[in-house]
Amino acid sequence: MVQHHSCQMPPVSPAMMPPEVKLIDFGLAMITSHEVLGRSGSVIGSADYLAPEAGQISNLPASDVWSAGMVLHAMLCGSLPKWDENTKELDFETTVYKSLSSSARDLLKGLLVLDPSQRLRAAAALAHPWTQGLESRTPKDLTPTLTSFVAFHRSAKLRRAALAALATQLTSWQLRDLREQFLLVDANGDGRISKEDLTMSIALSSPGGAAEDVRSWVEAIFDSVFLEGDRHIEYTEWLAAVLQQGQCVSEEAVRAAFRIFDTDGDGYICQGELGQVLAQTPEEVASFFSDFDTNGDGVLDFNEFKGIFAGGSDKDEASVHFKLHSPCCHSVVSL
Repeated sequence: MVQHHSCQMPPVSPAMMPPEVKLIDFGLAMITSHEVLGRSGSVIGSADYLAPEAGQISNLPASDVWSAGMVLHAMLCGSLPKWDENTKELDFETTVYKSLSSSARDLLKGLLVLDPSQRLRAAAALAHPWTQGLESRTPKDLTPTLTSFVAFHRSAKLRRAALAALATQLTSWQLRDLREQFLLVDANGDGRISKEDLTMSIALSSPGGAAEDVRSWVEAIFDSVFLEGDRHIEYTEWLAAVLQQGQCVSEEAVRAAFRIFDTDGDGYICQGELGQVLAQTPEEVASFFSDFDTNGDGVLDFNEFKGIFAGGSDKDEASVHFKLHSPCCHSVVSL
């Protein structure tokens, strides 16, 4: 058995963490043949991640389990836990934990037990359903994404193209959660979301809704968006719709999207370049170009391009003419 004594997170934002985490630096570790008291005396390791008993009695094998729980908490929640001053326990009903699955919360509860004798053992933590990836996988509430999806299709063509270009610039790590959500909805795995896929996913994520109401709701959404042609939600459309919700992206990604339109690389987007990228005639481009050319110099600079993501035009707002209530989530999708 190896007792590490110094499990801790590197000083980086959890959003920038790589998909694989490795435990390194075994300079303070010790090897034991069975569960015995570890090192005692001086405090070893980073204070924020130390188990309660580490500075009082000794570093036990369970002390590493506590430290691993602190690391997991930081990765899942973006911060170290805050303890209730009265009970000295974590309140898993607070908003910090609302986005976590019940399985993830259960594992954290087992790892972060004050009494080391009652703490989850390392082998049990490894065999936990969350660690093994065996927890139930159901789509989250899709209403916010569907609201943005409808708004995405009702917005100006330039804004749709800019959001789609931005979606292609995100890294695989940034896309991980969005891709997983898409795959959960895409029941048959064909890379597109059909009405049937969406109906099934909404029913799974919100079982309180009547089946006929769910089908009618999804039908209305598809009718409002797809006036003709292929009636499927493509992966890039899904990503662009989520980005419209205000998903944070780096300025580097926005600049990379800008370069897709700035075909000659001069730092400006002219009407000819827009027509080329959007496959539109000069007359069609001229009809909306002034809406985004805020300084009226006949080209779009980078700041004006960023303004495209700020919101739709007045024409887009005028097209939102009625609201449809979700039968499952008691919320509203604007159509």
